[in-house]
Amino acid sequence: MANKLAILVGSSLAAASLLSAAPASAGVRIHFGGGVHVRGHVGGSIRWSRPAPVWRPAPRPFVSGSIYVGRTYNTGYYPGGYVYPTYAPAPVVPSYYPVAPATQGYYAAAAAAPAPQLSRFAVGVFAGGVATETDAQGDDMGLLARVRVAPHFLIEGELGRSRMADGAREDRRLEGAAVYETHPYHSMTPYIVAGIGAQDAQVGNTWTTTQQFGEIGAGLRWQLSPSLQLLGDIRFGQRSETDAQARPTDVAARAIAPQADAPEGYSRVRLAAALTF
Repeated sequence: MANKLAILVGSSLAAASLLSAAPASAGVRIHFGGGVHVRGHVGGSIRWSRPAPVWRPAPRPFVSGSIYVGRTYNTGYYPGGYVYPTYAPAPVVPSYYPVAPATQGYYAAAAAAPAPQLSRFAVGVFAGGVATETDAQGDDMGLLARVRVAPHFLIEGELGRSRMADGAREDRRLEGAAVYETHPYHSMTPYIVAGIGAQDAQVGNTWTTTQQFGEIGAGLRWQLSPSLQLLGDIRFGQRSETDAQARPTDVAARAIAPQADAPEGYSRVRLAAALTF
């Protein structure tokens, strides 16, 4: 388009120069016509955009705080500002069970409750019954004493007398035994017992012999108070004759007398009451 515009302008200037150079009398007329057309298009657009909105959660109401249950000491207000209250430590509750000591905080270590004191000695009386394998039966009574050598172990001494067959046979014995209690700190505890000893057996008024024996048994001890306990046990044992003598001549006496060629088996039941200290 600029080239066309330059050509038209140049043509117009050339024609004007020719007209001015020709004489006026020549009567020559030159007519020049034409037009200048300028076309064009100016356009454009302006765009404006806003950034995409960023999603944010809608605000919600929020409430916070704390609750304290216990005593407070309010010191009040002073001109420089508030004085916050101080809190008293939580009380220590005594416990009967051992707990680990606390390293920090308001809790203190609770001391373990001491174990109850066990009695060291016991002295008492007992009564019960006895029976032999030959069907000789009778009553049994005597004295006992116990010494505790360890929490579970005791040594027992017994001095007893048995009367069988309506008094036709009488045995007097001395025994030492070891006792094991399974739960010595309980008021009621089972125990086992094993003992050995010697006795004199007398049948009628004329025949006597000496026997050695051993027995085992089990029982129950009930501590009624720090100074009184009840004992009950059953024992099984055997006796053997140590000095051979002529057998009794009476038939009834021979039936209840110990046998010379075989040990004599027996059982007895004992109930006792003892003072402890």
